[in-house]
Amino acid sequence: MVKGKWIVVGGTGRNIGKTTLVEILINYLSVKHDVIGIKISNMKPENMKYHGNHDLLPDNYLISEENNKNGNKDSMRYLKAGANRSYFVQVNDANLENVLPELLMLSKNDEIVVCESNSLSKVISPNLFFMVKGKFNYNSKKDWPELIKKADLIVPAMDIKAFNNIAQALDLKDDKIQLQEGFSLG
Repeated sequence: MVKGKWIVVGGTGRNIGKTTLVEILINYLSVKHDVIGIKISNMKPENMKYHGNHDLLPDNYLISEENNKNGNKDSMRYLKAGANRSYFVQVNDANLENVLPELLMLSKNDEIVVCESNSLSKVISPNLFFMVKGKFNYNSKKDWPELIKKADLIVPAMDIKAFNNIAQALDLKDDKIQLQEGFSLG
């Protein structure tokens, strides 16, 4: 378990609603709490066509604070949704554990962190880990079958009603974020 209040959202592929779920969670939580949004872009060689060439990342990772709300980058969308701060993290697979101490230092104890990342759940146990699962997974991420086993909740892709129900079922108890007892999507 990580120190602090962490929710991690992963998914089985691209364009299935991960960022939308993060936005809804941030929007709901930011009414009463300070929230940090983090997008982790794992730089795998086969994904460079989606993220560009990042061979020159210092220390094999780069953490950038987002200050612009006017755009469509995920980190910008988090600010628009109500995050107090938003970060975009670029890291290659082998260095995810090296960036972890810096990520953990980004938040204060009273802040809730909502992070979009499949990879982070491999190196930490967040308070909550949601996996957004597409019906067909044509653009699937190779590691999703392993990750789905770790998920606290599997969420149907682009199901805005389910996304809102999850946000409304979040509960802060004993200094950690969790789902209300007995909550289910089904």
